[in-house]
Order: sequence, then structure tokens, then C-alpha cells
Amino acid sequence: MATTCSQAIKLFEQKTETSAAESKEINLCNQNLVKLDTKVLSGLSSCEKLSLSTNSIERMVSLSGMTELKILSLGRNNLKKIEKASTYFCLSSRVVVDELFVLLYWFCTFTSKY
Repeated sequence: MATTCSQAIKLFEQKTETSAAESKEINLCNQNLVKLDTKVLSGLSSCEKLSLSTNSIERMVSLSGMTELKILSLGRNNLKKIEKASTYFCLSSRVVVDELFVLLYWFCTFTSKY
């Protein structure tokens, strides 16, 4: 059965005994996530590294509320295509995501020129 973002974050908080809203690094790997929730993820404003690898995510959502995000790990998901990366990973002219890990050994570095 699929896990929601809210459920995965609650599980993270239980395992780490920390508040996800205040955590700099959040690991939601292997949680059977299918859909991402912009509203839930925007509450992770202190997060610098978000690990979403080894789930079943098919589509990205905007992460513009995650103003401190620098590293996003999406490896081993069901992503078909990432279009208009700046829509998801940049906030105005400021770069939010410095590194995007999509495939096992593939890194992309984004600039604000999107």
C-alpha cells in the first residue's frame, strides 16, 4: 500500500525523535511514496538535503517552499521526465537546489539561468 508524504514524515520523526520542520537532512527513502505533496513538503523549510530515493514517485511537484534545499535525491523512482526544472527547484533568481541526484551515478548541477 502506498504511503503519503504526511505518513512518511511522521515515521521519520518517530524514528529520529526530531521535528521534520527543523531538520536539515530528511530521509524518506524506501517509504513506498507514489505522490509528493507540495503543501506538506513546503513545511520542511529548514531542510537542506531531501532523500526520496527508492520509492515509486512518477511526477515532481513544486518544492519552492523548501527555501534551504540544496541537495535532492530522486534515484530509483518512476520519474519519466523532469520538465521546466526551474519551476520545481528554483525560487525567483536564487538557486534552491545545487545538486539533483536522479539516477544511480548521474548528478546535475542547476544554475539560476533557467
